[in-house]
Amino acid sequence: MPGRDSFYALLRQHRLMLPARKTRHTTNSNHRYHKWKNLIKGVTLTSANHLWVSDITYIPLTNGEVCYLHLITDAYSHKIQGWVLTDTLWVSATINALQQAIEQAVEMKGSEIL
Repeated sequence: MPGRDSFYALLRQHRLMLPARKTRHTTNSNHRYHKWKNLIKGVTLTSANHLWVSDITYIPLTNGEVCYLHLITDAYSHKIQGWVLTDTLWVSATINALQQAIEQAVEMKGSEIL
């Protein structure tokens, strides 16, 4: 039975190996700028719509560029409340996702304020 390295060499020889993934550049918190306190640390969630969180997911495209999925997610149910897909990291896209989430919540609960 061949070893791992010779097995991988055989796969490469027959072009059966996928190309190595490029490293992703993510948030680096080791900087001199202000770091905001985690306001939700220790909060116990008891129901949906108690806390929403935002996130931005990087989606690589086949042409080598990247698009960004701005999400507003309910922290209790993990349901996506609002989203926007765009080619920028502008805060306006996240605000649009938040507005979408608020509109959806108002529709579901009538005119009740969140």
